Amino acid sequence: MSRAGVPPVTRRFLAIMSFALGVLLLVAFGCVLAAYDIWGGVPRGLVRPMGAVAAVGALLVVVGAVQWVLAFPPGKRLRVALLSGAAVAVLAIGLGGGLFSYYAVRLDTSTRICQPARKAPLRATRDAALSDGLGPLFPVIDPSFECIEMKRELDELDKSGTCPEFVLNDAPCTCGKQRWTKTSTPCATAPTTCQWRSASDRSELGCAEGEAAR
Repeated sequence: MSRAGVPPVTRRFLAIMSFALGVLLLVAFGCVLAAYDIWGGVPRGLVRPMGAVAAVGALLVVVGAVQWVLAFPPGKRLRVALLSGAAVAVLAIGLGGGLFSYYAVRLDTSTRICQPARKAPLRATRDAALSDGLGPLFPVIDPSFECIEMKRELDELDKSGTCPEFVLNDAPCTCGKQRWTKTSTPCATAPTTCQWRSASDRSELGCAEGEAAR
């Protein structure tokens, strides 16, 4: 059936569906890109597939917008195009403002949650705080540095057994050439840390604020 034989209502519905699907693909592309960007860039094997998703999404958005305008009589198309463009601009500004406001609130909230949790002695405490600190829109809306760093440390602990900066009492790990276990004795008056020590020129277990490890 030619385009002329399709009812205008159907053509407008198909245009909306095309536009919406394109937007969803672009949002998905943005989410994946943001996630990989945080952890060091997109793997080479995903560059082409992600580029294809972005290209298809952009094409569907353009096709949907054009189809929407063409679904109206010629005499109304310019007015419809201007009104549609204005509506999309207002929507984009509203969404952008809302996301920025959410980001500002989330930044303070995540800092308040994750900053003390990075020194928590138990893994369960850090996992619970991280779940709250990252927020429901992560990685589209990034939390504070403390949450991102704590997630990186816990992921590294699970992956290779590397100690976080503030070691966990219930999680064995490796700090340079030293091994931290559940039976190791923590510092008495300060958190036990795995940090680069200038005296030995390597990462070692020790106490925060320059105290000697016991």
